[in-house]
Amino acid sequence: MANSMMTDDIPSEEFEKFSHFMKVFKKGEKLITEGENDKTLYLLRKGTVGIYRNIGDEENETLLTFISAVNFIGEMELIAGGSRISTVRAYSDEVLVFAFENPDYATMLCNKEWGLKLLLRLSSDLKLFSDKTVELESEVILLRQKIRDLESQLQQ
Repeated sequence: MANSMMTDDIPSEEFEKFSHFMKVFKKGEKLITEGENDKTLYLLRKGTVGIYRNIGDEENETLLTFISAVNFIGEMELIAGGSRISTVRAYSDEVLVFAFENPDYATMLCNKEWGLKLLLRLSSDLKLFSDKTVELESEVILLRQKIRDLESQLQQ
């Protein structure tokens, strides 16, 4: 059970309604593991988590970003389907979440504030990935030009 300091800022009505979904993770503990088919939706209520991806192999875990409370975690796989696309670890000393197993969309949107935060974060993530795609495409164009230049020099 979480200590009272972890739950102080959670409205009592919300805490009473969702306390049976509450889980606490210590720094470094995994909430989600990349590649799993788990369908749990987490509402991060306290703390910060790190989002990691395996680049190349399982030994090469790369930190992509941080997510702080109040935000959903694990919603992408519920919306789009498929296995977990990243590993999520507690980054702060303690992380408090409400863990909803196999939720429906109504659970994700049962609170207007939560729904708005989800929409804002998904929109922000979409913009970030769109910007990253443009950046990578630009790098590919430059690399292709360098390859053509090198091939041209080799042919001379």
